[in-house]
Amino acid sequence: MRQPAKRMAVWWLIAISALLIVTGIIMLRHVYDQYPAAILQNEDAHLQEMARSVDRNIESYVSQFSTDLAYVTQRSGFLESEALWRASGETEQMLFRLSENLAAQNEMAHAMLALQDDRVFLSTDGHLDYYFPPMAGIRGEISLRPCIDGEGNIYFAFQREAGEGLSYAVLMDLSVMYRRVADDLTLQQDDAVAILDAGGQAILYNAGGEVRTVSIEEMDPESPEYSRFTAMLEAHERGEAATFSRELTDGGGKPYTARMTVLPYSMTENSVFTIMVSSNYDEVIVPLRLASIRLIAYGSMAIVGSVMLFVLVILQRRRNEENLQQLKVLQEQNEAIEKLNEQMRALAHHQRLETIGTLTSGIAHEFNNLLTPIMGYSLLTLEKLPEDDELYDNLLEIYNASRKAKELVSRLSTLARKSDDTRQTLISPDELVRRTASVAMPAKPKEISLITALDCPAARVMGSETQLSQMLLNLILNAFQAMETAGGQLR
Repeated sequence: MRQPAKRMAVWWLIAISALLIVTGIIMLRHVYDQYPAAILQNEDAHLQEMARSVDRNIESYVSQFSTDLAYVTQRSGFLESEALWRASGETEQMLFRLSENLAAQNEMAHAMLALQDDRVFLSTDGHLDYYFPPMAGIRGEISLRPCIDGEGNIYFAFQREAGEGLSYAVLMDLSVMYRRVADDLTLQQDDAVAILDAGGQAILYNAGGEVRTVSIEEMDPESPEYSRFTAMLEAHERGEAATFSRELTDGGGKPYTARMTVLPYSMTENSVFTIMVSSNYDEVIVPLRLASIRLIAYGSMAIVGSVMLFVLVILQRRRNEENLQQLKVLQEQNEAIEKLNEQMRALAHHQRLETIGTLTSGIAHEFNNLLTPIMGYSLLTLEKLPEDDELYDNLLEIYNASRKAKELVSRLSTLARKSDDTRQTLISPDELVRRTASVAMPAKPKEISLITALDCPAARVMGSETQLSQMLLNLILNAFQAMETAGGQLR
């Protein structure tokens, strides 16, 4: 009876193994069929994230240029040179102000211009042949407009009206801007990032390692670049984001499938440039398809191997029982060794904590000695300077940073103290408040007055001086921070 039963068990085992193999192959095939769609979805998400990254970078530069232009053209020196020009027509002082300012010295700034009724009469590079296409750009307090010089180079102008037809403009070098926002994102040869200004005048893109700025009007409809940018122009005009595939050719004339995402300027944070990100989809999907085929083959081999291993385990049951007994003995020995190792690790950890505490206390003390004169001299200098002085804000930043550093040093020092620093002793409340207030005084803003009313000269309380001092110091510093804007009295 036992022999037929064993044969039946073997046949059942073979049937289960065959079923597992077939089921595994079918599931792997299903995964292979759905893999391209998952890869396409992942690639689209990657392209959209790249477009958003370029958008965020551009927005920061647009905001920076607008802010710098508004700031420098309203400073007193700029206004004085403007008044002198209006009175006498003298431009030397105005040219100096155009050249020596924050906006003109920006790495992406090509030149700074002065215009009268949209005609350039002064520029930092000496050229006056700049042309602003009509009905292009975005008007506002700071107008954003495309600008073309006499040689056909295209720039982007940030223009601010100064009244009576006078305006100032700083020209952004689009090629430099492109490299700053897009160079790190194009990793493959056929990857591309293209930028179109809101006026639809010019496209920036990278071709053969060279950043090119091309006017839409001058672009050849038969050129490979035009076929690449057609969908970008359509999405720009519709004001709708789009993701699509397009058959293109690489530099060697080899066709490939490009996956593109277009983010129109109306949907960007910068609100000035339309952004397109393109990648070679074939370079992504072909290696992954080969990997999928290998996965199916290796998976089938793994299934067969697993079934064979399962059969071997059944046949070696008796031997495994002996191995389990030996394993149990080894586990007991391992647990004993592990306990010993745990005790050794705990001892080493305790020693490291003591060493770190000692080092932290010493470092905190040294930093405290360095920060105290910084805060003191900063505060003394602040009291001697008028608030409208250009150095006042700088010193105030130094003082605030020093104050925050001192608070951090104080916390580090408290954490580094040994446990016996929190022992219970008799403490004078008046003296505790007096010392803590003295420690907090360097952090007190000048708009706040600290008033103490101490009337417990003979009283004593039982407690930890370290913990009570820390609690009271935290209360005072929190009050300083809350009252810093409005000022007042802290009692």
